[in-house]
Amino acid sequence: IDPSNIVFYSYWMYHWAFIISQLKNSYKSSLTISRAHLYDTYHYLRFLPWAAYKVKKIDKIICISNHANKYLSKNHIKANDKIITSHLGVKHFGINPMNKVKKKIFVSCSTIREDKRLDFIIDVLAILKQDIKWIHFGDGKDLKKIMKYAKKLPNNVEACFMGYTANNKILEFYKNNHIDLFINLSSREGIPVSIMEAISFGIPVMGTNVFGTPEIVNNKTGILININNTSEEVAEKINNFLTSDNIDRQQVLNFYNENFNADKVYNDFSKILTLQ
Repeated sequence: IDPSNIVFYSYWMYHWAFIISQLKNSYKSSLTISRAHLYDTYHYLRFLPWAAYKVKKIDKIICISNHANKYLSKNHIKANDKIITSHLGVKHFGINPMNKVKKKIFVSCSTIREDKRLDFIIDVLAILKQDIKWIHFGDGKDLKKIMKYAKKLPNNVEACFMGYTANNKILEFYKNNHIDLFINLSSREGIPVSIMEAISFGIPVMGTNVFGTPEIVNNKTGILININNTSEEVAEKINNFLTSDNIDRQQVLNFYNENFNADKVYNDFSKILTLQ
């Protein structure tokens, strides 16, 4: 095989990124590429052995967010010309129906652990006065703890913990059941694929102003909150959203199509995976 026709690609900038950086020594005219997400990128979140070496040796580093791009570029100035941004994307499987029911339907989807802040979602929901059904898809080590904490919710809020649910079943739910708001209040996210999936159905979203999340949650798609907002402040933002209804679902879809539609972003990404 002609080494100049070889592309070594790592989806994460962990051990496989180190391995392909070593393969570069044997296949000098090959192209080495690694994605950069969250925990594989920010050294203050997790110990990253050989981080500087990997950045130096790999030919192209493709960040999933502009935030990650800026972080790497600031910390590895000599590598700026090889660091680029290419968002992840999801397929379009349908439109969330508008057959609203009496209760407001809120959905969240994540593993259940501390940084996902499901306890904070519960604190927010406990303040709201509307009839609400909150559905959470996902499992995790803190599930029992969160289910116990959810017992504090008043009678106007119904909490449904769906546990682990196959992705196709979640997408099917989005296609067949009206959802008023998708909520992600995590303290750490690259750019959540769960939010990409929600906006692909035209569902308005709420997210936290951390890392790459503001690149997908904005005034075109929903509500962006600050990490230090109180539960009362977040509840007020939800109330304003529910009463004003000022998020145009077509606008949400348009933003998805322009920025996170897999057909577009991966077509653009495929052009990066070349030796030119």
